[in-house]
Amino acid sequence: MAKAQPNRVKAETLSLRISPELKFGLELLSRIEERSLTTQVEKALRELFATARMSIDYFSNTDIPEEIPRHEIYFLDILHIVNSVDAPTRLVRTAMLLPYTMNQREQVLMELIHTQTVFRGEDTDIFPTDNEYTEALDWVTENYFSRYSGISFKAIRKNWTRLNEMADQTIELGHYPPEIEWEAC
Repeated sequence: MAKAQPNRVKAETLSLRISPELKFGLELLSRIEERSLTTQVEKALRELFATARMSIDYFSNTDIPEEIPRHEIYFLDILHIVNSVDAPTRLVRTAMLLPYTMNQREQVLMELIHTQTVFRGEDTDIFPTDNEYTEALDWVTENYFSRYSGISFKAIRKNWTRLNEMADQTIELGHYPPEIEWEAC
């Protein structure tokens, strides 16, 4: 059996329901361009992400001050800002920048992170720097950490599996467990 190449990114499986006409069109386009259906869908998504415009007013869940430049931002830029191979980093960036997009499980994870003292720390440099949105991202970061204490990514990463278990248990029980044991850093 062939092994996956170490430099290849793991692909995710996604099931979609689309109209018969769109499915036929996708299959036909794939044949014409001699590409797989997956390649065609990925290409279409990349093009969509590169052309979907948003306002930086989507950032955070509070009003951005008038002195912050109102750049129009493409969704692809937001994706690059938020995405990380590190799941805790990706979660915290999403919570800070796009909190209204978080599902219940992600909200529980963030609540556990902010209510458990083991996760308090000095980490407040969350976003990539030196881009045209730095001023807005700095404001989002400052605003976020004015409401919450700094975090410790070291503690979060060390307890990541346990955090996820506790989030699942919390959702299942409908309340937070009374006492949770965490690994100290």
